[in-house]
Amino acid sequence: MQEQLASLADEMEHMDTVSWSAVARFVHCQVVQHARDCLQKALSGLVTCRYFYEMTENLSKLVEDTRTRDADSIPLVVTFVRRLLLIIARPARLLECLEFDPSEFYQMLEVAESHDHNLIQRMIKKEANEISFNFQRYYRRTLSIPGVTVNSVTCLAKLI
Repeated sequence: MQEQLASLADEMEHMDTVSWSAVARFVHCQVVQHARDCLQKALSGLVTCRYFYEMTENLSKLVEDTRTRDADSIPLVVTFVRRLLLIIARPARLLECLEFDPSEFYQMLEVAESHDHNLIQRMIKKEANEISFNFQRYYRRTLSIPGVTVNSVTCLAKLI
């Protein structure tokens, strides 16, 4: 990965960017900076799965910003970003497997299951109340029993 990052950064630094839009030049500089930063962290042994995730998020945001600011630069920008992502993809996945903590995963799974269980219980309770109300309405309609209305309550109040 280090050789590929160094090669990419060197190649991109020597590109002629004069004819590009300002947005494309900015993204170009950002991609070179990300490649250099990743190379430094890799050589120092400080690369983590979290770092790769954050870099991927930053690159995605750059592409989205380019999409809104200068749609004509999208093919060029996507090419830069894709090249960097292809270089880091495999090491990122391998690192993700190495950093996987089963106990943390099970803990997160238990929290998610508990949350889902509580949500389902609330939904069941709400639906039971709605079903009960619908049964009452059905019985009243079937047996021709009028429902309680404001007029019937005022009539009863006058009688009392």
